[in-house]
Amino acid sequence: MLYKIFTEAIGAGPLDGGCYALAKALWKILGGELYSLSGINLKGARQAEHVVLKLGAVYWDADGCSTKGAFLKRWQEEEWVKMPELRPFKETDVSESPRDNGLIKRVVEHLTGGGSIHLAK
Repeated sequence: MLYKIFTEAIGAGPLDGGCYALAKALWKILGGELYSLSGINLKGARQAEHVVLKLGAVYWDADGCSTKGAFLKRWQEEEWVKMPELRPFKETDVSESPRDNGLIKRVVEHLTGGGSIHLAK
């Protein structure tokens, strides 16, 4: 159901375009801090690729939660991000990921009571 919410709203899932909305929804539920994952692009410049929730010592996205080391390793080995790094989120990061408040609200509602995945604060 979560993927259906994303695909109906933005035509993409929470890992392929909806990372900001998922991270922001998780932040509204759990607190923590938004972080950006960046890597080196083809021109050799560092560029933000993904937004995640940092909660304590773990990072949350649509693949679940993991330690910093495991998270960076996954993005390097599975997503082919060159020299991945994590840093506090800036509003200009991953600007192509929609900032749709309606979508964020629907995700919060789904995760806190309307769907099969339930997270408590």
